[in-house]
Amino acid sequence: MGGSGLVIAGVGAESGVRIFVHATDLAWLDEEHLVASLEIRSRFAEFQYATVLFDGKAVVGFTTSFGGLLRGWVVSPTGSFAAAENGTIVARDGDFTEPPRNLPTGRAVAFSPDEQWLAYATGVSIYLIGTPRNSSPGRIIRLPVPAQDLVWEPGGPTIDTTTTAR
Repeated sequence: MGGSGLVIAGVGAESGVRIFVHATDLAWLDEEHLVASLEIRSRFAEFQYATVLFDGKAVVGFTTSFGGLLRGWVVSPTGSFAAAENGTIVARDGDFTEPPRNLPTGRAVAFSPDEQWLAYATGVSIYLIGTPRNSSPGRIIRLPVPAQDLVWEPGGPTIDTTTTAR
């Protein structure tokens, strides 16, 4: 196997098993907080996927993903959160929030300016998902409007916030 890797001693029955870790996607929440999606492989195991939140050099959050890589990170306006395209949200303190289970395939595209909502677009509907900052985290509002991409902009009619999705 080519590439750089970490050597982890004492893994399984053998010591010195080589584990290769590659960052596949990342986003900065601010100058100190970096979220990175990792692909992990070794000679003796299938690919593994993890996401790590760093505060400087320290790891403050970690999650694994059995469904594949978390990618397409979008950062909220003040950097309190980042969301992967599947709707997984990571907070600056390292807490990860999985997307609602009944969410159809789509992608997270934008946070509301007040960071209470994450807009999630499918080809059939727009879903607004309450973030951990919302009084009802995980709440879903379905708008039956097809969309491929979204942007939040201030002003206009409201949707339980002081902003509107267009």
